[in-house]
Amino acid sequence: VYSKPSSEVLVSLVKSDKGEIMFEVSDKGIGILAEDQSKIFTEFFRSKNSDDLYAKGIGLSLFLCKKICDVCGYKISFESEEAVGSKFKVLFPSKK
Repeated sequence: VYSKPSSEVLVSLVKSDKGEIMFEVSDKGIGILAEDQSKIFTEFFRSKNSDDLYAKGIGLSLFLCKKICDVCGYKISFESEEAVGSKFKVLFPSKK
């Protein structure tokens, strides 16, 4: 967890007119350092500021999420700003 215990985490699931489904998770946590953003889907990578919250982990969660999305044909993306928070999105394409 990269948010303070009292902070809010928002989860949404929206279906577009095209039948695509967008799953979003956003927080107002510590955010991801700009210099680390290109590496967050790398196996065993942990952002430098993750130690600020003493968050435990080994850097596999986002790596595995990305791998699953790639295999299944989903698109994963994120937006993040240090000290503001992050938003992760997974786009599930429509079934044809």
